[in-house]
Amino acid sequence: MRLRILAADVDGTLTEKRGSYRLSMNAISMIRELESRGVAVVLATGNSYQITSGLTRYLGASWPAIAENGCVLVERGRVESLCSGRPPDALIDSVRALGLSEGWQNPCRLHDVEFVSDDRGSLTRLVPEVERAMAAFGWNGRVLVSGYALHMQPPGGGKGAALRKVAGRLGVPAEQSGAVGDSSGDVDLLLSAGFRAAVGDADPELKGVAGYVAAAPAGEGFAEVA
Repeated sequence: MRLRILAADVDGTLTEKRGSYRLSMNAISMIRELESRGVAVVLATGNSYQITSGLTRYLGASWPAIAENGCVLVERGRVESLCSGRPPDALIDSVRALGLSEGWQNPCRLHDVEFVSDDRGSLTRLVPEVERAMAAFGWNGRVLVSGYALHMQPPGGGKGAALRKVAGRLGVPAEQSGAVGDSSGDVDLLLSAGFRAAVGDADPELKGVAGYVAAAPAGEGFAEVA
């Protein structure tokens, strides 16, 4: 099998370690090595489209990139929404009241809204309460948790669905696409790819669907996968 696309999560996958925002130099080098060998590296991240677009350009990755956990595709200056709308302000206020803070990228986000906490472990513990708040407002979205933030996302998103759309546009069959990530939020991304990989310190849920689990963590794990 010749791999033609490798979708890569960013935070915790291309960074030096989970919880860090410093990119791994080995991971960057391997992105460029893969690109030079004809493998398109597509960033698939929860970051806003502005951050995702900048990273794609400066890392030498391929377009289109997947932003806001699959709610947005970005290709140079063109932005395409795959989700519609965003959580209502009253719901956002209700989630903040649980002790979470809005992520600094929220003013730039089109659809997916991010919440953070100094106690990252609380993000997972608060998921049931966030889901109850969503139900109380009659808002039909979903909750995603990474090692960095909790996300509320309107229907139509998902990294996996976005990867399928990108692969289809590039004429790449599923068996020639791959994906690598670190968190449970990347499960649908891996399930949409023929080659499925997780970095060494990935969440157990992700390791459970991965065909290859790196020995090394985070960015070093990505370099090993590459």
